[in-house]
Amino acid sequence: VVFSLLVRMTRRLLAFQAFLLLLVAFASCVELWEPQTSAHVMRRDEKHPKSLPLRLERRRRADSTLSGSPECRQDTQIPTDNFALENETNRAIEIKWVGRKGESILALTTQVRSIFTPFGQLKIANPSRLWRWDTSSEKFVNMSDVIAGEAILDFGGILQSPHDPDYIILIVFNRSKIHVSHNGGKKWQPIRLNFSVHTVKFHPTYKNYLMAISSTGELYVSATFGKEWVKIRGSGIMSFYWDLGEPKALNIYAAVDEKVQSHAYKFTLDKSLPPNVIKTQKIYSGIYRLLAIGKFIIVSSSPQGEKTPELRGLNISEDGGRTWNRGRLPESKLEDHYTIVDASEGFIVVHVAKGGSSTGTLYASDGSGAYFNPVLENHLYSGPLTDFYKVPSIKGTYMASVANEDNIIQSKISFDRCGHWQFIKADPKECQAENIADSECFLHVHSTYSASQGVNISQGILSNSNTKGLIIAHGNLGKGLKYDSIGVYITLDGGYNWRRILKGSYRYQMADFGNLIAAIPATKKSGGVANTLFYSMDWGVCWHKTQFTLNSDFHLTGLLIEPSLTSLSTSIWGYLERDNIWRVVFVDFTIPADRKCTSDDYEIYVPHIANDKQGCVFGQRERFSRRKNDRICYNGDGYDPSTSTELCPCTAEDFECDYGYKWRDESSTKCIGDSDFDVTSSMYCKPGQSVYNKTLGYRRIPGDSCKGGALDRFISTQTASCSSSGKKQVGIVTKPPSTGSRNGSKSGGGNGGKVAAGILIPLALIALIIGGLFVYKKYFKGGGEKKYDYRYSMLSQTEEDKANLLDDLDDEDDFKS
Repeated sequence: VVFSLLVRMTRRLLAFQAFLLLLVAFASCVELWEPQTSAHVMRRDEKHPKSLPLRLERRRRADSTLSGSPECRQDTQIPTDNFALENETNRAIEIKWVGRKGESILALTTQVRSIFTPFGQLKIANPSRLWRWDTSSEKFVNMSDVIAGEAILDFGGILQSPHDPDYIILIVFNRSKIHVSHNGGKKWQPIRLNFSVHTVKFHPTYKNYLMAISSTGELYVSATFGKEWVKIRGSGIMSFYWDLGEPKALNIYAAVDEKVQSHAYKFTLDKSLPPNVIKTQKIYSGIYRLLAIGKFIIVSSSPQGEKTPELRGLNISEDGGRTWNRGRLPESKLEDHYTIVDASEGFIVVHVAKGGSSTGTLYASDGSGAYFNPVLENHLYSGPLTDFYKVPSIKGTYMASVANEDNIIQSKISFDRCGHWQFIKADPKECQAENIADSECFLHVHSTYSASQGVNISQGILSNSNTKGLIIAHGNLGKGLKYDSIGVYITLDGGYNWRRILKGSYRYQMADFGNLIAAIPATKKSGGVANTLFYSMDWGVCWHKTQFTLNSDFHLTGLLIEPSLTSLSTSIWGYLERDNIWRVVFVDFTIPADRKCTSDDYEIYVPHIANDKQGCVFGQRERFSRRKNDRICYNGDGYDPSTSTELCPCTAEDFECDYGYKWRDESSTKCIGDSDFDVTSSMYCKPGQSVYNKTLGYRRIPGDSCKGGALDRFISTQTASCSSSGKKQVGIVTKPPSTGSRNGSKSGGGNGGKVAAGILIPLALIALIIGGLFVYKKYFKGGGEKKYDYRYSMLSQTEEDKANLLDDLDDEDDFKS
């Protein structure tokens, strides 16, 4: 009887196991496409990705329309050149502009399929194809023979030197080989590696110097742009960086796992061929993570003297690891964790989460990176999703999203390097037109988080260092972000004043230093099909329409221009539904621009002129040359927008609250003591200091260069002796990840834990059951844990609008610890 029961149970188990195997085999036919990670990487997908489930409501979406007066809208036909990448059906394409002035283009096509098997996820890559735009023959040339049918990495497979756009590297999919070019892709040299390359980084100054980490955590350096490689460290590399504080030096900072503990090292190389390590220094012992950004080296570690390894704090060096300062962040708690969001302007901005929440507090440091103060509460940072944005077109301006007490997401902007934050000012006339009360009418900008929630925006914020004061973004008016009422907004003065230039969702680009704006409608109703382009030569006041293709089934995937935005031409990328072949359309706006600008066509633009200080920000006033709005001409080669810079006398706006102090309120420039933080004299003393400057509650904003004026009112010249008495220095503390390793998770391979497993049928069956349920829930049910509960402004609507919403819903190296 027992034997008969065992036989029956075995048969049932085997039948259930066979069912799960069939389920997994069916799931292996589902192709999973990784998310887009670059502005110049495009994919051709058959279905729109399914958005996260949300409890949101909204009104009926309006079709995309033009703003501006009707009398200045014109239909014109601009000459275009249409090209097809013959027989090219790979689904992803990555674009690089090459040549000294971006006059040529490299296009790399790839296709990688992810399938599930009983033994895990498997990736299969199709042969890649390489195309190059030939300026002499004016056509795309298939150069795939130089890579001999090999598959190139689909993301990050084509690398371009930041110093010379003609220096290109292709990384083969199996990571054991690279192809290099020194002339913009005209000729290539294959190089077989004796290691499996994981990540490559370019030296900040010398274009021939590269360093790479292998898939097993080894560190290599090349002084010949990849032709020859030298091993610097055998294994255990967790992270690695070139020295940005001394960009002409050959210094490398690396976090190294040495099994018992991880340490921070500094490797100094000579300039011989091949390079040799002439000095190895252990600059910090017992770390969890390391980051080198700007002039700072930052490590997370347990506070010295602490016996509990769960505690962590920031340690910062601004002199190459010779001396270290403990990061002083008030209101630190054990369950907090932090993320460095920026450190490129001479100070550090840190997001401190509240007990694992998706919101937290932004802290900004002083120029030394040691003393932090809170600058923005309820900042939204959900995993890798953040709307924190440094505006490149105007110095010191940042944008971010916050969640209010009702969890409605709102946009804020700072004009003084994160010192003060405010809502984004909306045009009162537009508020009145939409019947929104002035007290609730602000502009809220859609960015990364909105895209992750299925909001119909085709791209985020657009700005460039060559387009002084210009910012373009999708947004809406009201008390918070919405799913509908979306438009395209522009500011010409760096964010002080905005106006709507387009209604609906668009792909947009700027050209000729911002003189030209091109836009293509991107509504969900169109399904990505487009054949009409709108353009404006006066920053969105008047719009003109041109048809860029006669095909009615052109699926738009990208509207691109060379990265410096200096050209007068733009390229439109897509494919035809009938054949799925990649196509590109070049549009040259030289004809509507009519003529090259002369000196009479320009005026002087002063950034931050709207701040009642006549443009004095960070102690200086900058002046730029910019084309007048009513002149239709192009800048062309040789145009230089910069003119002059002058120093300003010091005022209250040149200072921020010192460590242990805070603003009296959001609109105040007066600092008061922070009652939540007990400051002692020892906290102002850095290692090795015997005296420190007494504080009046203020410190100079990092990078500020004002002179005279009210300087003595804010900065004390009195000194005091450093004392060993007082409370222990306070730093932010967090729990390390529960990974079974003292040092937390490690990137780049390293020496991970080894798991011994016996092959037993019951265990294998349990694994198959769990795997089958996971595949069924995630990929067939569309399930998965809901990670976000923040919502957009809710609006009244009909049941029909709710149904439309449901129909539409069906249709990421940060330093963290």
